[in-house]
Amino acid sequence: MGVRQKLTGRGGACHALIRSLEIRFAATMRRQTELDWNCVRPRFEEHPKKLQTLFPMEQTGGEPDGIERDKKTGALIFCDCSPDTPRVCPREKLEGEVRNWGL
Repeated sequence: MGVRQKLTGRGGACHALIRSLEIRFAATMRRQTELDWNCVRPRFEEHPKKLQTLFPMEQTGGEPDGIERDKKTGALIFCDCSPDTPRVCPREKLEGEVRNWGL
């Protein structure tokens, strides 16, 4: 079963992922001082396909979390904040990939 089927199927994976993101968001408020969950959640509900990017990260032990808002576009920027995530990706490359995600 593909990511899209898991997220749109009857299993509630979409709801479970949003709930996991909400719990992590609340627990790590120091990372997103300019973001408010009441603004983040509706964006996921309006753009559920965006969850397809975060779902595999969550399923493989990653910890996707909102870290900031793009100052030019207003897009929310998420990254894997797991302590086990390698920190070898140059920030410019990461920013380009995340901003292209465009939530």
